Order: sequence, then C-alpha cells, then structure tokens
Amino acid sequence: MNKSFSSNYIQTYIWQIISMVANFVSMFIVVPKISSQPALFGIYSICISIAIYFSYADVGFVSSGTKYASESFAMNDLEEEIKTVGFVSFILFAFVLLFDVVIVYFAFTPTALIANLKDPKEVAVASNLLFMLVLFSFAIVNQRILQVIYGVRVETYIYKKIFIVGSFFKIASVYFCFNNGKADIVEYFVICQLVDLICSVISLLIAKKRYNYDLFLLLRSLRYSKRMFDKTKRLAFGSMYMTLMFVLYYEMDTMAIAKFLGPEELSYYAVGLSLLTFLRTLFSTLYAPFTARFNHFIALKDLDSLRDLYLRIVVIIMPMVLFPIISLVVLMKPFIGCWVGVHYTASVVIAQLLIMSYSDSFYSYPASMLIVAQEKVRMLYVTTTLMTLIFWCGVFTTISHLGTPSFALFKIISLVPTSVIYYRVTAKFLDLSPIDFAKRILSPILPSCLFLVMSLMYLNRYMPVDKHVSNLLVVVSTGGFVSLIALSLYYLASAHFRGYSREFVKKVYDKMPSVLRTAG
Repeated sequence: MNKSFSSNYIQTYIWQIISMVANFVSMFIVVPKISSQPALFGIYSICISIAIYFSYADVGFVSSGTKYASESFAMNDLEEEIKTVGFVSFILFAFVLLFDVVIVYFAFTPTALIANLKDPKEVAVASNLLFMLVLFSFAIVNQRILQVIYGVRVETYIYKKIFIVGSFFKIASVYFCFNNGKADIVEYFVICQLVDLICSVISLLIAKKRYNYDLFLLLRSLRYSKRMFDKTKRLAFGSMYMTLMFVLYYEMDTMAIAKFLGPEELSYYAVGLSLLTFLRTLFSTLYAPFTARFNHFIALKDLDSLRDLYLRIVVIIMPMVLFPIISLVVLMKPFIGCWVGVHYTASVVIAQLLIMSYSDSFYSYPASMLIVAQEKVRMLYVTTTLMTLIFWCGVFTTISHLGTPSFALFKIISLVPTSVIYYRVTAKFLDLSPIDFAKRILSPILPSCLFLVMSLMYLNRYMPVDKHVSNLLVVVSTGGFVSLIALSLYYLASAHFRGYSREFVKKVYDKMPSVLRTAG
C-alpha cells in the first residue's frame, strides 16, 4: 500500500469528466424534450426519484462493507474482501425485494402516489414506469457490487469507460423515443435500464479477469453470515440510521410535492432538482477516488498521510465546488429560459436555493468521509437528525404560505447546524482553529468569488433568455470563461493551491509518454 495512487486519481478524473459530459449532454437533450409536457415531466421525475431509493436499500450495510472491504484490500486479503462484498450484497438484495412489494402496490394504484392524476394516459404512463422500475430493480445490486470492487482499488475509471459507451446509446435513443411529436417516456426508460444492465455485466466480467476476482466465491457469499454481521453491524446501524434520515431529507421532498401539490408543481421543482442532482453527481465524482484512500490510511494507522491528503482535497476542490454554484446562481434566469423555456420562470428561485445548499461541500464531503472512516457513529446520528428535523418542521410550517419554494428554502436552513459541525471537524483534524482555517484556507478564494459574482451580474443583462441550444451554450460558456479567470486569481492568491497545482502538473507530465514530452 506504499504505491502512489496519483495515476489512479488522474485517470479517474479524466474518465469521470468524460462521463459527466455525456450525462450533461443527455440531461440537456432529454429534459427539454420531456418538460414540454409538465404533467408527464412530473411523473417521470417522481419515478426517477423512486429509482434513487434503491441506492439506499442496503440500509447502511454496503457503506459499512465498503469500509471493511477497503481495509481487507489494504491488507492484501482478497478472500475476506470478497466475503464482505457478498454479505452486504445479500442484505441489499433482500431489502430491494421488500421495496419492490411497495412499488408494485403503487404501480397498480398510481393515484395513491401522485395527486391530481386524472388523465388515463398519464395514469398509464405512471403505472408502466413503476412496473419497469420493479423489473430492473435487481440490477442495482450488480451496480453496487461494481462500485465496491473497483472503488476499494481506486479504479472506478475502468468500469466508467463501459458506462460512457452506454451513455452514447442512451443519447441516441432520445431521438428514437422523442421524434416527430412522439414522446414515449416508458420506452426511453426501458432502453436506459437495459443499457445499464448490459454495462454492469460486462464490467463484472472485466473485474473477474483483471483482479482474479472469484465470482463463484462471491455467489457463495451471497447469504447471511453471523461473523460478517457482527463485523459490519456497528457502522452499518449508524449508516442505516443515516440512510433513513438521508431518504427523508433528500428524496421524500418529491414524494410530498407529488402527493400534496400535484405533478405540475413537481415539474417546477424538478427543474431545480435536476441541477442539484447534476451537482451531487459532480461532487461525488470529485470525492469518490479518495473514500477508499481514507479507509486505507485508517487501516494502516497513517494519520499524517491522511491529514496531508485531506488538506489537498479541501484546497484543490474548493474552486470546483464554489465557482459552478456561484455561476449558476447568478445566471439562473437566462440558464433556465434557454434550457427549458421561460414558462419555467417559477423554477428560478427554487433552483437557486437548492444548489446554494451545496456551497459547503468542499469541506463537508471530506468531513463526512472522515467521520465514517473513523467510525464516529454518534456524530452521524446528531448531524443527520438535526438537518432532517429542521427541514420537515420548516416545510410543514410554511408550505401553506410559500408552496413549493418552502422545500428549497429549508434545504439551506436545515444544513446550517451540520455545516458548522463539519467545519469544526475539518479545522480540528487539520490542527487549526476555526479562525486560522478561515484565514489560511478560505480567505485566498474570497477575491475570486467576489470577482465572479460582480462580473456575472454585469454580464447577466446581456444573456439570451429564449429556449435554444445555441443560447444555452452562450450562457454556459460565459459562466465557464469567467470561472477560469477567477481560478487564475485563486492560483495567484493561494500558496497552497499554487504548490499543489504545480505538483499535480509535474506528476501528469512525468507520466506522459516520452514522445509526447519531447513534442511538448
């Protein structure tokens, strides 16, 4: 475990960026097609939200298993790693089955899930989507297995390549399912699920060959094991509670809006939620390569290396978090107009509030990774309970006055206590006081943020607002170009960022083939 993982990080980011671009293209092709019919867009959004629930179906055991599988990998114990993965996959499989029973009920009675669903066509679409969700639900077990197998080795980029190819098939299917007035959402959903299933199987076979991964041992390990249960239960029960709180906090908002306000109101919220989901994917992509390394260092009791990595993560990823959020918030009105049309103006404030709730991600993500790696279960209970209680108490108190925006508003308010806790965790682990952390780490980026806000506010008045791909590219390019200037200001202001950037560029250069270096 003394090997350098720099190459893994670089390759992971390269292929994750390509994957993000493919998903970005897909989102900005699909959503405008579907959003032309707000009711159907709302139905599709609720089904996608339900699909996301399957990622929580393991009730914390996959998260716990990933930690212990990472430690087994660090100790070169492949058999123990496979048995751990098999056990937690069994738990996931069992809970997916239970969840399917609930979805089947709603598939037969979709009006019990979505308010104001009266059009027979809309009822049929909702019912068919839910049935297809059940049919492909077990594919999620395979995908989670892949995430653990490749993730503990910091080689997620390998199976990402396969899924990138699949993304192009999904994009191509858009023109088949939404063409000449045709809008078959169910057909599009089925094609996407089939593509993901095929990619998962191929990726699993590659893992078998690349890592000498014993798939027969994995299959035999897909059962209950008291030893594995005792090994994983402490962190799993903490993760289970955290998972429940996350479902209530992150996913139940769409269910509540669909039930009480109807599919059209949900469509306005779904536009902002699509952007929030994109940012969640982006930030998960940025931090995913480091989760396994946190567990490696904890297993090896190498806190100095972990502390150095932690600081690098905060400093380097901070502009990648803040600059996209600032750009979107300032340019949100022309962005939404060019993307889905001016009739979604009600989504502007909702989207701004939703994505602002992720402003602290540059330190909250690594802090949460550290808490899990150190198995500080009590802190997980406190943070997740606080944000969930504040969110739903606020929503129930204000929904009659504010309507749908109350959900977005309390996404921000509810995160304040958790953000403060994660801030103190970060500063303490880096051996800094909260004030010193602000001075030494945060203050260098403030001029860049101020420049970004003022520049984009000035340029905002010249942005197009009509729905068209070329107009959308103008808005996105403007935000991206000004963000690059802001990044150069941060480079000049932060000695930490400047030093880490030079190290990174040198490592990339050293790993280039000699022919390319000579040509350069």
